[in-house]
Amino acid sequence: MQRRAAAVYFALLVLIAGGAYAFLQVGMAPPTAEFDADTYGQGDEFAVGGTTYTVAGVDASETEGGEMDYEGELTWTNQTGAEQSTTFGQGENVTLGDVQHVVHFPSGSEVYVLPHDQYLDDYQEFTDTQDHFGERKAGFWGIIYISLIGGIVLLMSAFMPVKG
Repeated sequence: MQRRAAAVYFALLVLIAGGAYAFLQVGMAPPTAEFDADTYGQGDEFAVGGTTYTVAGVDASETEGGEMDYEGELTWTNQTGAEQSTTFGQGENVTLGDVQHVVHFPSGSEVYVLPHDQYLDDYQEFTDTQDHFGERKAGFWGIIYISLIGGIVLLMSAFMPVKG
């Protein structure tokens, strides 16, 4: 009788782990940023404070940990006629003219260049939402691991030999 009960509990724990895994794969979409601003791709131009900036490059690569690493480059011509450039990554601050901007990459080919005074609070709220999503995802993986390990330990203890 103990073995049947252990098998039923094992099936229940596997069902819980399977449900958590299915929810991770189907029910949890990562948050996306929706800013009321223009996105720029390679070759696009925009003006800030009378200076025209050109997006010279937008690149994305995957790191060893599976994270995406974004990098972009802006070029412009200063008052003396010399061409200047700056590179930036995800979430970095860039000063264009006298205005601070935060940079966000919605994809590997587009970039938002968001003025601090208008979009910093929205951007910080988005990064907080991303952090919360990561915590929830890690919690579901914890449920999966604990359910499977608990089920295996329960099943192994039910089939241990009885002395006497």
